[in-house]
Amino acid sequence: MTAPAPGVDLLAQPRPADRPLARLLVAVPARLPVVLFWCALVVSLAVLGAAFTPWLVLPVLAAVLWLTWRLVPEPLPVDRATVLGAGGALGLTVAWLLANVWFAGEVLLVQRDPGFLTLEGIWLASHADPDIPLRSAAAVADAVPGATAVSDAFWRSGAQMYAQGAKTFPGLIAIPGWLAGQTGVLLANLLIGAVALLAVYDLGRRLIDPRWALLPTAALAVSTPYLHFTRAPFTEPTNLALTFGGLAVLWGAFRQPRLWPFALGGAMVGATALSRIDGAAVAAGLVLGVGAVAAGTADRGRRRFLLRGFLLATGTACAMVLLGYLDVRVHSSGYLADHAWLYVPLIGLLVAAVGAAVVAIGVGRWTRLPNWAADHRRLLGRVAAWSTVAGFLVLASRPLWMQRQGIVPDSPQAWFIAAAQEVAGLPVDGTRSYDEMTLVWLSWYLGPVAVALGAIGAALLARRALADRRPELVVLLVTLGVPSLLYLVRPSITPDVVWAMRRFLPAVIPAVLLGAGWFLHWAAVAVRARPADRATGWLRAGVWLGVAAVLLAPLTTWGPITTTAEYGGRAGEVTALCREVQGGRVAVVRGADPPWLPTLRIVCDADVVELRAPVSAARLAEVRRAWGGGEVFVLASSPSSLAWPAGRSATFVTPMARWPHAILPSRSAIRYSSSLWLGRIAEDGAVEPVRPAPSAP
Repeated sequence: MTAPAPGVDLLAQPRPADRPLARLLVAVPARLPVVLFWCALVVSLAVLGAAFTPWLVLPVLAAVLWLTWRLVPEPLPVDRATVLGAGGALGLTVAWLLANVWFAGEVLLVQRDPGFLTLEGIWLASHADPDIPLRSAAAVADAVPGATAVSDAFWRSGAQMYAQGAKTFPGLIAIPGWLAGQTGVLLANLLIGAVALLAVYDLGRRLIDPRWALLPTAALAVSTPYLHFTRAPFTEPTNLALTFGGLAVLWGAFRQPRLWPFALGGAMVGATALSRIDGAAVAAGLVLGVGAVAAGTADRGRRRFLLRGFLLATGTACAMVLLGYLDVRVHSSGYLADHAWLYVPLIGLLVAAVGAAVVAIGVGRWTRLPNWAADHRRLLGRVAAWSTVAGFLVLASRPLWMQRQGIVPDSPQAWFIAAAQEVAGLPVDGTRSYDEMTLVWLSWYLGPVAVALGAIGAALLARRALADRRPELVVLLVTLGVPSLLYLVRPSITPDVVWAMRRFLPAVIPAVLLGAGWFLHWAAVAVRARPADRATGWLRAGVWLGVAAVLLAPLTTWGPITTTAEYGGRAGEVTALCREVQGGRVAVVRGADPPWLPTLRIVCDADVVELRAPVSAARLAEVRRAWGGGEVFVLASSPSSLAWPAGRSATFVTPMARWPHAILPSRSAIRYSSSLWLGRIAEDGAVEPVRPAPSAP
């Protein structure tokens, strides 16, 4: 075989036998977010029809993937840069995944969103219908005053209960549960988090550079919010993957004379509403972005093409939003009614976005405004850049002149905030919502340098989008800008960090990091073009200091919490409890502690009613009679909640750890013991403590 000529790069010019592997390596970051979208769509339809079984979902998904295999983002050239970049991104993602498997959360109690989402995933891993039969507990709850057959985050509908929210995400995390049971469900969101990292990288390599895109991807991967929201079942990583994957599809839509990228990209962005009811905000940004591009095009033939693209992107995005709301309406109607204050304005925003885009397209069609915009594109670019800078400065300065009291007095949120303020040594005011602190929160977790560079990068990208007539940049900036501005101005969340950062994970955090990465790459290219002198050396050093700041600042928030599994120890506790009550009947006596009812019903397959503490022996006897006698268990998290025999210790004592809930960021984990008192109810209502069965070897 002839040796390669000197200077020939085998990666840049791979041999025929090597090219398929290199092409596959480059294609994976673009392919996986699209696969996730088709999974989400198939799961959504299957759960909506109460037909969520592996025998239906897996064959249908395989057929859909086969039929749509060619519908992927615009392929990138297979050269040294793209191969090395994709290899780096895949290596980073695999390393991130393996490292975080050891710290996956065990949130098997309804303690905020991950609890009910985990339980829904476990339920759907073995049931086709998301509605959960109450069985004998329904009659007991109806017969005993003060008893209930449902608890936090769950609603009752006749003889069934259902969890709040859409069912697509629980269905997604249930798929690994088909293979690995409860463990598969607990690890599922890490798999989605890995896809989301690749989605950010794929868009980043198109926006920045195949190798420089590794910088924002790595910074996101090691950031404390990303670790927290991927180790336990949060919906935000799914929305991040769909949003950035959809934008990558749309990136090539303006260079290819094909319309399907508009349809697929719009559907992927709109599919964020399949897992969260606020996905309509991202869809509104997409509609405005594509509409602005169609409205600002002067060429008649090009405008017709973009108008069709606008109609397709808007139609598929709105169809996904409607499907998401239909899912919630069918399977979580109580939650939908309870959150009308949130989704009605968001639907109004989406409708307004469609109306504004249609009006803008009409104005562009019947006036010379597009020609004027083309003639003054540099002026418009400067206006966009300075407006971005001004908006950033206003948001950053808000703590100096603004203090918002947006919390309802005497609400649970107000009580939490007041207690957290007292612990932190801050002035106590439970009504403070801390809306003015959004950029401060970002700087806590990403570093002030990254936030500032991200704002500068966004401003320069806005200038380039208009001055250079870059439609893909317009769509990218507007799609991410609308939900980012919405939550930066008013996050509408309890100001508990790191919890509050979930509002910023799907769009704001990756957008800031991409903006910072783009600016640093632009600066590096500009410095390279300068003559070599002392000033150039200082500028080059400044660029690398910026790179170090973006990459290393997230690590400064690390501490014991980053090696703490959220509620680590809960899985063993639940396993031990289920060993005793599996398939039985349980009365849960609940005080201020989280509810055990959904966990016992779903994981232990028990019939469960809940009573508020304290309860008397006569009350327990009434519950036992309502159940027709026989063996009835009683469970409490405190011996004072029921007539527990004196001198008898807790049935289960489990060491546990969780991330802190606080106003100020903390690096320390909360370690404590979870105690449970389990007994059997005698005929007279006395409690007979259960002696736990020995654990299996």
